[in-house]
Amino acid sequence: MSQISTSGKYQLKSKKINVIQNKIKPLIGKKKLSTLDKESYKRNFIWPLLKQYKPSSVRYYHLIFNTAINAAVDSEIISRNRFNKVNFHEDDYDKPNVLNI
Repeated sequence: MSQISTSGKYQLKSKKINVIQNKIKPLIGKKKLSTLDKESYKRNFIWPLLKQYKPSSVRYYHLIFNTAINAAVDSEIISRNRFNKVNFHEDDYDKPNVLNI
């Protein structure tokens, strides 16, 4: 039976802090979470990351972001999590957001 040591928990926490500091904050910028919607989140966060990283890494970054948003909802900082059902595929990031008639 294996147990996670306190140093292992510390390493996991430091990795999450590193992702927030180096990946999420630079791309989200100073936008208020209350004004951020799904499309701007995809355009400003998901698609630039898909150009640099594998989809599995982007899903991990999204998971950490989603966890932080859920904590903000629990703390009543924002009213709800708008990013729960964000679907993204690696081939969607270069499609323009244009309505064709």
